[in-house]
Amino acid sequence: MRFIDRIAYALSTGGATILVFLMSALVTFDILIRALTGRGLIWALDLASILLVIYFFAILPWSLRSDAHVRMDIFYPRMKASWRAASDFIGAIGAAIFFGSIAWRAIHEAPRMAEFGVSSPTVGIPYWPVVTFVGACCVLAIAVLVASLVSRRNEGSGK
Repeated sequence: MRFIDRIAYALSTGGATILVFLMSALVTFDILIRALTGRGLIWALDLASILLVIYFFAILPWSLRSDAHVRMDIFYPRMKASWRAASDFIGAIGAAIFFGSIAWRAIHEAPRMAEFGVSSPTVGIPYWPVVTFVGACCVLAIAVLVASLVSRRNEGSGK
């Protein structure tokens, strides 16, 4: 379980820090170039969009593990412990189905995208590496969900 946590944490902190820096630098550079020349970088929007998708999926596994995801905190703290546990379990199942669907689709689409050269519309940045990364992050998110459920179960049973 610690191995899964380390990967999720590294993706979230290190990966997110690098990605936010890259996106900020790219957008700033594009704005400066646009201000100086009157024309922006044609590839900047494609790359910034791809980096944003990568960022979102990089932080997902750790946000699930650290319980930093969005929840109805108006009702949740007021619920009985058994209802919170049931809510967490149902939420984890729903999230696993959601991430599993994305991972399944990524596993099947990435090779096809590579074969047919599916890429960004303006400058042709290939999508298959991004889709592969997204699928891997979704598999990691499922592993985090399972690890969280197991650790909660063990905590509840006194193991």
